[in-house]
Amino acid sequence: MKYIHIVSFDVPYPPDYGGIVAVHKLIELFNSRGIKVILHVFIYNNKIVYPKLEMLCYKVIKYKRKTGFISNASMKP
Repeated sequence: MKYIHIVSFDVPYPPDYGGIVAVHKLIELFNSRGIKVILHVFIYNNKIVYPKLEMLCYKVIKYKRKTGFISNASMKP
């Protein structure tokens, strides 16, 4: 069985702007070819991961994305 990891810095569903449309199309393409997608998605602004996206992917791993000035004022990269 083949697996692929995809990292998305926003929830790719619904596909409503350029970069997210590309990520969503990739997920659909790999899924149609029998390649299982493990999606790593960063969530911010109280966005939700829709059940349709979870059905397309083998696994969805969610990370909280920090925003604002304080999150950029770190000594860590």
